[in-house]
Amino acid sequence: LGSGATSFASTVGSTNALGAISITGPTTLNGNVTTKNADITLTGAVTLAAHTVLNAGNGNINFGSTVNGGFNLTANAASLGFTGAIGGTTRLGVVSLTSVNALSLPAITAGTIFARSTGGTSNLTLGGNLNANTVTTTPVTLVAGQDFINTGNYTISVGANRWLIYSTNRSGTNQGTLVEAFRRYTCSYSGACPALASGNGMLFSYTPILSIT
Repeated sequence: LGSGATSFASTVGSTNALGAISITGPTTLNGNVTTKNADITLTGAVTLAAHTVLNAGNGNINFGSTVNGGFNLTANAASLGFTGAIGGTTRLGVVSLTSVNALSLPAITAGTIFARSTGGTSNLTLGGNLNANTVTTTPVTLVAGQDFINTGNYTISVGANRWLIYSTNRSGTNQGTLVEAFRRYTCSYSGACPALASGNGMLFSYTPILSIT
């Protein structure tokens, strides 16, 4: 589509999934958008006017600017790309981002934040500060398919609540300046895990082996 403003009046692609979508101008989303394993490219600023689910299947979703609007955003794709902040002007509600491939998160301001890279070799990287203000036990959950990376020393703000970060191995993880209250091994997301303590937690699927010689 062209460089003018585009508005999706309601859900599109739910009955018959669409082909690739590419919009260069600002976009307002009033509902879900589904493609048939094809890319969704939103180059201009995105405004959410309703709770929105973007599903590209095996395609990619790329945001070329900011995302704002006091609604929920779910995005599922083979790869997710971000250029601008999410919720930097208007805090979003629930943000859920799932990518098969490596995922680099922008700055996100929302009620709750869930982000996951599902591929076995897919890192999850912080590329900006995260801020979640919903009063719930764990408003931020990050799940790396391989390693969690925070070489930029970005922060996670959750008030009096906690964040949980899942990674594979302590040796490949870079927490930057993030400090956990507890650490667990042999702990997989949605799988077996030793009992969690209170406070921020680093959770590793790797099982350490003690060698005595």
